[in-house]
Amino acid sequence: MKNIEEMPSKSQLVAHRSRGLINTSNTCFMNVILQSLTGCQLFLRVIKNLSDLEDLGKYPTLHSFNQFYTEYFSNPTSNILNNNSNSTTTTSSSSTTATTTSTSNNNKSQTPTSPIQQHHQSQTNGLSNQPSVATQSQQQQQPQPPINPKHFNDLVKSFNSKVSPVPQTTVSPHSMVQVSKKKLKLQLYNNSLPQTICQQDAQEFLVFLLDLIHEEFLTLIKDIDIPKEDDKSTPTSTSIVDDNWEVVGKKGKTAIITNSQQELPKTPISQIFSGVLRSSFNRTGSKESITVEPFYCLHLDIRPEEINSLEDALKFFMKPEIIEGYTCSTKKIEISASKSWSFESLPRILIVHFKRFAFESDTSKKLDKLIRFPTQLSLSTASNHQTQKKYSLFSVVSHHGRGLSQGHYTCDIYQPQQAQWIRYDDSTFTEVKEQDVLNREAYLLLYQLVN
Repeated sequence: MKNIEEMPSKSQLVAHRSRGLINTSNTCFMNVILQSLTGCQLFLRVIKNLSDLEDLGKYPTLHSFNQFYTEYFSNPTSNILNNNSNSTTTTSSSSTTATTTSTSNNNKSQTPTSPIQQHHQSQTNGLSNQPSVATQSQQQQQPQPPINPKHFNDLVKSFNSKVSPVPQTTVSPHSMVQVSKKKLKLQLYNNSLPQTICQQDAQEFLVFLLDLIHEEFLTLIKDIDIPKEDDKSTPTSTSIVDDNWEVVGKKGKTAIITNSQQELPKTPISQIFSGVLRSSFNRTGSKESITVEPFYCLHLDIRPEEINSLEDALKFFMKPEIIEGYTCSTKKIEISASKSWSFESLPRILIVHFKRFAFESDTSKKLDKLIRFPTQLSLSTASNHQTQKKYSLFSVVSHHGRGLSQGHYTCDIYQPQQAQWIRYDDSTFTEVKEQDVLNREAYLLLYQLVN
């Protein structure tokens, strides 16, 4: 349970099925994150392996995901349109509606050839209550209606008490999700956002959710691996790294390494989503000072005019920053100093956040700017520039509107089984071309490590 390598291979992964999610009360920020995690095969492996665990209800968030995916990937039991004859599925309230491909009159009578096309036709035409000429296998491929992510109602309330999802069906009662006071304070680089505004930010919700699942896994692992009374060894998952240590780098140069906080314990979540940033501080006449700290989300500034692509934003992020007016504490004189960022280690799933919002008082101003990003990305660590790790894009989250408090979220998810991008807008979804995805003003990008 602690090591993701011990989980089933890719051949045992769940084949992705497109499902819309109902927006119950301005919960589009949650829906795009749930769809993005559903598009993450590594995350699905983790949740799939929880289904046989006893007392899963002790871990509310894990239990909610297990219930959610049981419903999300359930086999169709009937034609999804039996209860919607000659009607159009209602799209949840939003400022942006996913664009569907128009169907000519000549094609309306034809049986849709894919689940997505069937979904399109069901949205536009409406079908008879009687079964069509489609074969049994085609009926089994037909998508089901959008589902209500009611399993996360308590979690959303914990994230923001002002958001009150309206349950449309009865929810099995279990306690409100409790956020541990000891939860890991993962560094959010230069991302201090007012709590009154950022609570419905999809990026903030994603980090909140990952941290919560990570904590529950720590409890689950502890419950499963209770040490014996005669076992006095300290578990590696809670070991503390020395505050400072000295290392010798290339060309014989030495540096003082500082660990900013407790080492991130090993759970499936930290193994998938957590990387480590290295902050290097250089001063004239002193050894290089290096601080390492874990991260879930890489926050990139896109305000400078010269930043027009993800590559530009990464270069700007890692560019040494000259610290003006730095005074030596011992000699009391001004000396040259600089600070820079690099990767100490890279995660299996890289989450990139473009900082599109500037905050003044209680209002937010959005930066509408097209930032180019690739489907394939190569990155290296500070200690091994020669070896490039390759990533493949699988999720793009976009924000529509002028500000966080009044905007709307949609997302594009890549389905490798069909080699197709799907755009999700709450309860609706549609196939889109890759170029359409790359032309989006992205807010979040999720990349998966290749091999």
